[in-house]
Amino acid sequence: MPHVLVIQADRESNTEAFDQLQRLKTERPDCTLSVLRRRAPWWQWDRRRVAAVVDQLLLVDPQHHDSAVRAVVDMARDRPFDAVISVHEECLRLAARMVEALGLRGPPHPVVETCRDKWALRRRLAAGGIATPQAHLVRSHAEARQAAQALGLPVVVKPRDLAGGIGVTAVNRLVDLPVAYDLAARAHWMDSRWPGVLVEPLIAGPTIAANGLMDGEELIPLGASDKTCVDAPYFSTHEEAMPSEHDGAALWRVVENAARCLGLRDTVLHMELVLGDAGASVLEVTPRLGGGPVARLVEVTQGVWPLGLALQVALGEAVPEPNPAACGRARILRTPRAGRIVALRSPTALPPQTELRKTLGVGDFVAPPPRSFVTALGWVLAWGEEPTEVAGRVARVAGAVSVETAPEASLSAVHALASRAADPEYRHRFFSWASRLGGRA
Repeated sequence: MPHVLVIQADRESNTEAFDQLQRLKTERPDCTLSVLRRRAPWWQWDRRRVAAVVDQLLLVDPQHHDSAVRAVVDMARDRPFDAVISVHEECLRLAARMVEALGLRGPPHPVVETCRDKWALRRRLAAGGIATPQAHLVRSHAEARQAAQALGLPVVVKPRDLAGGIGVTAVNRLVDLPVAYDLAARAHWMDSRWPGVLVEPLIAGPTIAANGLMDGEELIPLGASDKTCVDAPYFSTHEEAMPSEHDGAALWRVVENAARCLGLRDTVLHMELVLGDAGASVLEVTPRLGGGPVARLVEVTQGVWPLGLALQVALGEAVPEPNPAACGRARILRTPRAGRIVALRSPTALPPQTELRKTLGVGDFVAPPPRSFVTALGWVLAWGEEPTEVAGRVARVAGAVSVETAPEASLSAVHALASRAADPEYRHRFFSWASRLGGRA
């Protein structure tokens, strides 16, 4: 029975993360499932439900790589691990270290370090003849200004080691450069490591998100999508349409060449490219599933479950070929208003082959960039044979979702928190936590 370790970050303490674990356990009952994460507050996760799915929960802070690796190596002495997987950026470096320490299949640790550091990534790709933006690494307002003048406006200013558009700004005027630099310099998450900010040219053209699987050193395409963004001058994803209008052999040659140039193997991968006048230029390469609805979009259009494939390739099992049979579209739900959610209304009945996923609810805080880059309400996803009909279903359902917000300090915000406390899911979590607390007493 294979023993699988899943590493989770703090932001994975939610229903979606639990659903992933539950599905892993359901589809792979032959596997023993262990999860490493920091202790989650009672209102984020129900430990009793987790215990019904997870065979062993290792409560170790994944920010502390050395202690986490030691804990897993010690655990492996009694029950060796057969695979280590993680699907979000914050834990990719830790997962690679554990793969290395345990001698398992997976992307090499130095390669993952390069992918997480966009400065190192661009230098490695450029040295291998792969087109990528001509980035400048800067550490001050003055250096940022010099880089922008050398490149010519407009430019993009971004953090060195984040993803998902966090802290990324398009700059058209030099006067706006200091604010963009400060935003990128402050942006971080738990796995931030490298100092400095990147300034690079803004390449005009469509952005493509390519998803694939490196089975050994062989690329298996898992679908490419066309991305559209909102919140200019920021880059919040608005919609993804799969297959991309630019999907084809030429695109996948670039993806495969970039992956082999980096030395990626035995992993799922997500790559973002921009199609400029000179062809495809690689923006991002990372050994993970695409964020938000991308994994589900791949599944409904390609007929394969990316997380299941990631586990199969980590275990050295044969992986099925994708079978593209539909087109799909996903729209990210956002609001231009900042505040605490006091009402979030959505249709109760959905058309066939259409899904609505809410990632926030009453009582949660939401804000557009630059105050927050990660507070999407959720997404609508649809699939089928006719692209126009699929797009119409997405638009109708998304248009039926409405949100009301109130200032954080207002009485309405207090009402929102009270409404959240009345939610059956949160009541269940509270009583589960209280019963455990009483049991320990």
